[in-house]
Amino acid sequence: MYKNLFAVLSIVITISFSSCNKKDNSNPRLRVINTSRDTVSVVIQNSYGSIIYKNQLLPSLFDDYKSYSPDKITINITQGGYKYKIPGELAKGIDHDITIDQEGISTHVKSQNID
Repeated sequence: MYKNLFAVLSIVITISFSSCNKKDNSNPRLRVINTSRDTVSVVIQNSYGSIIYKNQLLPSLFDDYKSYSPDKITINITQGGYKYKIPGELAKGIDHDITIDQEGISTHVKSQNID
């Protein structure tokens, strides 16, 4: 029994270290998730002021991930008459989720190496 447990732990540790060594240089991906009861308007601009994303999301809908160039961004969200302006950055090899709900706005990032 201990031999099997040791073998499984060795495999898990090996996989963990090998995935940490990967350097993912792929472009960042971003999606917007609207879990609120309101339609939201989302506009994302890059550091040059160009609009890279613009959409109105109905309640309980979300976008698919889209790939963008790494850059500093500004996220402008209008929800229920309120306007939010959030600075951010799209980094290589990272998936970015922007979630809008009744409590506010949250962001979540995850390495593209992790499934």
